[in-house]
Amino acid sequence: MPIRIPEQHLNELAAIRDIGSLRLSNLASRFNRLDPLPLRIAELRSISMDELKDRKQTDALVKTLITFNHLSREVTPEDLLKQIKLRLTDESDWGIEEINNWEKIEGPLFELLTSDAVTTVAKASELAYDYANLFQTAKIITDVRPIFIDRHQELEISGSVIGYTLRLYYDNRSGNHSLSIAMDDSDLRLLLEQCQRALTKSQKTKEIFDCEDHPSIIAGADHDTND
Repeated sequence: MPIRIPEQHLNELAAIRDIGSLRLSNLASRFNRLDPLPLRIAELRSISMDELKDRKQTDALVKTLITFNHLSREVTPEDLLKQIKLRLTDESDWGIEEINNWEKIEGPLFELLTSDAVTTVAKASELAYDYANLFQTAKIITDVRPIFIDRHQELEISGSVIGYTLRLYYDNRSGNHSLSIAMDDSDLRLLLEQCQRALTKSQKTKEIFDCEDHPSIIAGADHDTND
């Protein structure tokens, strides 16, 4: 599978290159000592920030590690890094010194990429959103519909009906979509009840399954993303 490197990713790879092999090796050692293994991207980001002391480098590294880990399901990590280096040599404006500096970090970068910590977080983030359709946002529109009657040969408003439209926005492999559903007062109260019930169930389930050796997370509970 050929690897293409967009311009924004080149900037991230440059930030990782400038971290240097020593600091990346130190971070890899910390990742390998983690017990229990983390499940959230935020945990990797926090540990990396503590070691690197640089927000830009931390964000670039963590995002790239998760992305590369997903890609390494299709090609081996060794082949992936080889392709990255080839693309950097052929397609970027990096000079010889910058390419040499990248070669120096390939070893610790490979150790980070293949660590249990990164692999576990990558799998957890993937499983959390591995569904046919992914919710983006929603809004409830309140409608007022007037009731007209003919009185003395003129139209008059004799009352109104208030209703609701639940508008869901979601995406899938084919793109972004929306769905509108008419609701009445009882529907809205039932939806509220079911949302509250779902939140309670997730907390109860987490209490049962969560333990030191096998931690559990609720998808999106801490808004953990790789953006």
